[in-house]
Amino acid sequence: MGACSPFGVPPLKSILIQDEPTPHQVSNQRRHDRNARARARMAQKRALLKSRPPAVQEAYAEREREYQVRYREKHRTKIRDRQNERRRSEYKDRHGQQVYTDWLKLQLGRRRRTHPNPVATDPDDERDVVVSDIGSP
Repeated sequence: MGACSPFGVPPLKSILIQDEPTPHQVSNQRRHDRNARARARMAQKRALLKSRPPAVQEAYAEREREYQVRYREKHRTKIRDRQNERRRSEYKDRHGQQVYTDWLKLQLGRRRRTHPNPVATDPDDERDVVVSDIGSP
């Protein structure tokens, strides 16, 4: 299998020899075009806003701040949920399902003793339990 053999040529090289773009290049170009259109729209919007009275500009700025706060909170919640799910799965992988179930029952027992309204009433229902920091049981 020398360098000249047809079997030594990686399949990607045969794709690159063709004149047509690869699917990756096509998707990148679409993304760049979409971003360019969005930049142009936002520049036009900013230019139009500059010609408006200061009261309108301030109202727009306040509305944008509210939207940003809402977006950040939603994004934070999604990240926190993903991190909790990742911690749960890592704990299960590391210690096993039985140890995780025992640990979960222990946490639910503590929650029942300390809180009149527990988050989850069934120890097998782990979806309702929010585990923010999983340490050793």
